[in-house]
This record gives sequence, structure tokens and C-alpha cells, in this order.
Amino acid sequence: MGPFDTSTFAGRSRVRVVVIDDDEAVRTLALRILRHHGFVAVGASGVEDGADMVRRTRPHVVIVDRYLGLDCGRAFLERMKPALETELGGGAPAWVLCTGGEEGGADVLPKPFMPHELVAAVTTRVAHAGRL
Repeated sequence: MGPFDTSTFAGRSRVRVVVIDDDEAVRTLALRILRHHGFVAVGASGVEDGADMVRRTRPHVVIVDRYLGLDCGRAFLERMKPALETELGGGAPAWVLCTGGEEGGADVLPKPFMPHELVAAVTTRVAHAGRL
């Protein structure tokens, strides 16, 4: 275990997470779960707000809904990742795409998710990225 242990409450209190979801109920629930587990979590309802929030907060993890109104969460990720990697260098966030289960992959958190699955997804991304 390294100097930063994300399994502890104290370790999580340094992890910044942005949740981008146009469904207010889902966004609010995700934020409550993450905050309850000690993460610093903020939300955005769409891609423009989300992009601004990511740039302002410099999060460790960004959770993006697959469908954001008329925009596509995956397309948003594909646009934002290269720009942020250039802007933030090694400080670019890890990304998690929330889906209705139609896609698979390491970067996907299927909906509906249980609280422990959300917490594990964030903790795993932070640990894997070695961001802290």
C-alpha cells in the first residue's frame, strides 16, 4: 500500500470527483453516496457545465452519463480527454462512463449501480491512475 490509501476516510477526503448527469435524481444520489464515503464530489447537469467544472476543480475522477440530453457522454469524453491531457499534463482525471448496461469495458459503470459499486469504481480509478 502506498502513502495514499483510498480505502480510508482520510484518504478519500482528498479525492475530487465530478459527476456529470442530466438526471438530477441520479446526479444527487451519486453525489450523496460519494460525499457520505468521504470524497469531495461536485455535480454538473450537462456537457458545458461539466467541462467548466472539470477545468475548475481538476478532479481525480470524472463520472459521465452515457446519455446527456441531446449530447453523448462517450463523445464528450472523446472531446475532453485529449484537451485535458494537454491542459493538465499528468494531472488529467480518470474517466468513468455510466451506462444503461449496453456497453462494457473497464471504464464503464453500469446503471443502476449500488452504492458500493460507485465507491469501488472511483477508488479503483484513483488507485490505478496513481494520481495522488
